[in-house]
Amino acid sequence: MKLIAADIGGIHGDASKIAKNEFAIRWANNCMNIVFHCPSQSLMRARLCMIPINHGAQIEQDIPGVPESKRLYWGWDGNEKEPTLTPSISCINRCGWHGHITKGELL
Repeated sequence: MKLIAADIGGIHGDASKIAKNEFAIRWANNCMNIVFHCPSQSLMRARLCMIPINHGAQIEQDIPGVPESKRLYWGWDGNEKEPTLTPSISCINRCGWHGHITKGELL
């Protein structure tokens, strides 16, 4: 599915306004995030995914008191219209989706 950039009023905007085929880059939890609707077909209700991103390569930050699973920031190519994240996104322990965002496409 091709994602299009949502106009939520900037990086501090209301992510709940994102439509099913949209994404937004927003500031939350002290970092930049990409927000989009979960592509998993197993969910009975709409759910927003929020993936922490770093402009550039993937990084892992050592943050005292933050669980290891929450320290990973996906690499982002900086493209706000057709973003690419690396590596793949794995939500196996949550919704079951595992895939990629490449040039604005959920794969």
